[in-house]
Amino acid sequence: MFDFRSMLPENMRYDFDAAAQAERERAAHAAACTLPLCDRCGRLACSSPGCGKLAVDGTSCRAHVAEQLAEQARAHRERMVAEQIPEAFREASLDAPWLARLVGSANLEKARAIALGRGWVTAYSPRSGAGKTSLVAAMVRERARRDVVWTTARALATASAYAKLGEEPPALAAARGAGLLVVDELGTEADRFGASVADVVMDRHDLRRDVWITTPHTGAQLAARYGSGLVRRLTDNGETLHLRGGQ
Repeated sequence: MFDFRSMLPENMRYDFDAAAQAERERAAHAAACTLPLCDRCGRLACSSPGCGKLAVDGTSCRAHVAEQLAEQARAHRERMVAEQIPEAFREASLDAPWLARLVGSANLEKARAIALGRGWVTAYSPRSGAGKTSLVAAMVRERARRDVVWTTARALATASAYAKLGEEPPALAAARGAGLLVVDELGTEADRFGASVADVVMDRHDLRRDVWITTPHTGAQLAARYGSGLVRRLTDNGETLHLRGGQ
């Protein structure tokens, strides 16, 4: 096999070796590069010199692909949030006419303002089917860009019941640390574990993190169950939406 390198003067062999090494690195990079093509211009975000996947003109599309990747990340967050919402409520939307009829336009506009901003919500109705969970699910979908944990009071109580002594269950830790916590059906958990649920809500008040709650209980009933401190935090931090259903 002809050895072209051996024919070169000594002072040119270094350049030859460097070029050969660069070509090997380019080929290895091209094989490993997984950055996607830009939907707008067909170029890649990769700015590595000599990447075999770059466009013919040798330029890359960092701006467009950055937007594309950001959109993919947003869609992923929305899917992750949607998967936490009970399946029956995943299609709830603040723009749905049926939800406006169910909870009333005034409650819907208050919910929309909080979903787009900040604040606590307590969606209250003693009736099943009044739209408590549907409304909060629609709010969560509106705020899918944030770190959300959706749970129920019973799930938090169950996690507390099976916790090892001296250890905080992951479910409670996640509920404390989430950017937004949704607690569905507050007050329906077993009485003996209610304190652990209240502790999570109280801690989030101290941490200045939002909580959205649905409950079939009045403020007086919640105070009798958890103490007036919890109810005061619920009312001081945001809106109580009284839902009657079919308003």
